Amino acid sequence: MNGSRKTSLTAAPRLVRAASGVDFDIYSNRWLLKNTGNRDIINIGAIVPLVGPQLQDSIRTVFAAIAGGRPGNTAASWFYTFRSLVEVVAKEIGGPIVEIDAEHIAIWAHKTGGTNLTALSHIRSAILTWEKLRSPGVTEEAFDIVKRLRRPKDPAILGAVISWDPVQGPYRPAEDEAIRDAIDRAFNDDRVSLAEYAMFRTFRATGARPESVSRLKVEDFRAEGSQGFIRIPMVKQQGDAWRESFMPWKPITQGFANLLSMHIEANIRPNIVKGIDIAQAPIFPAQRFQIGSDQNNHIRTLSLGKTYIKIFKKLNIISPLSGEAIHGTPKRDRHTFLTMLAMHGCTAKEIAANAGQTKESSCEPYVHAGIGHFQRMEKYVGSAFIPLADRFAGTVVTEASDKHAKNALLDDAASGVGSCGIGGCSAIEAGVAPVACYTCRKFRAWYDAPHLQLLEQLIEAQERQREEGHNTVAETTTATMIAITDLLERIRIDRENANG
Repeated sequence: MNGSRKTSLTAAPRLVRAASGVDFDIYSNRWLLKNTGNRDIINIGAIVPLVGPQLQDSIRTVFAAIAGGRPGNTAASWFYTFRSLVEVVAKEIGGPIVEIDAEHIAIWAHKTGGTNLTALSHIRSAILTWEKLRSPGVTEEAFDIVKRLRRPKDPAILGAVISWDPVQGPYRPAEDEAIRDAIDRAFNDDRVSLAEYAMFRTFRATGARPESVSRLKVEDFRAEGSQGFIRIPMVKQQGDAWRESFMPWKPITQGFANLLSMHIEANIRPNIVKGIDIAQAPIFPAQRFQIGSDQNNHIRTLSLGKTYIKIFKKLNIISPLSGEAIHGTPKRDRHTFLTMLAMHGCTAKEIAANAGQTKESSCEPYVHAGIGHFQRMEKYVGSAFIPLADRFAGTVVTEASDKHAKNALLDDAASGVGSCGIGGCSAIEAGVAPVACYTCRKFRAWYDAPHLQLLEQLIEAQERQREEGHNTVAETTTATMIAITDLLERIRIDRENANG
């Protein structure tokens, strides 16, 4: 039993077992769901003054059931999202909530970031559990509105992953390459430590959640000759205890395997407590010295995430697409890793296996995100997308302001795409304009010209040439494809800035 007891309608204590095996009193105001490692806590007392007695009892019953069947971090996350709903509604109505109705759900969604997909998911899961338990305190109308809070199915609006959101979604391949280059240079220049470099690379190489990375032990990494393997502890599996389930062993690159070996030999082996089996030591410990083997010796998930973000801010990586600093998080690394699997042809089932997901449907957005002309182009281009020399070097103007507009450069459909700033060159005489012009500094591209259509034609032609085995010929259009993509990105940014 833990926490100070505070009764509502029922005076006697009632012990409930959390998914981790820890018992807690449902009528205490502070529930400790795990007593080792990341000590997941539900501060139930925070909402006691904000709800009526019957609603309070229902909240205790519902979240006790959730804590008994879900990992502690999941139960705590659901509770704190629900708590935000209670706080917003209580403030809006000016007193304690007696019953949650549909209007309260709408108020919360409007007043807070309740349109966030994660927050909506938490509320929906909690309220549907409420309905299954048939606990009082939520109206039928509220159940109905919550049931309609579903993730949109239209591929055009499938959230951050499909939109390649610059804050929450996967990194574009060009940005991902810039990040790789920046962290490698920072380590070589001694601006990040070996331990920090190994942690950063682990996120990028595995796509694992912070909770999984924090649980890694030395025994989860092995080397066989020149090949390395890693297994990732599962999280978010209903009823699973700490390090009870694992994803299958997966191969990793030799470079990453060498890095992990170097980190373990330099930072872990010399600093473990005498008598501890090195295999049981955490790969990322909570402290540098006197490293033990139990759960408390593993770095906390919150600290791991903060360290990652601190390193990312130190790197100050500028996007080669937008010219702005890239916003980096472990979640974006995960989205990127899984999206790249899709871009290399993996199915939703294969991605789910790599993600530690039990439902294939949860990985469908990554498949959708890998579809489209930009993604296909970047897949073929790879690291060549980065250098400035390969990007669009001309200028962008409106057709109306172009003094050379009467001598327009025409595409295959006889549509004007721009003009030559010096009035013409051998590219026009040789018949390779306007394709060759996109890599020329003298090219004056028009804002509203059909550049996208030309890019799509080049992509299709390159794919066809590769399928026919003409890789060398196909590669000759790569620089032009890069330049057109950069041009389209510049036009998009200019328009966004113009529209505020």
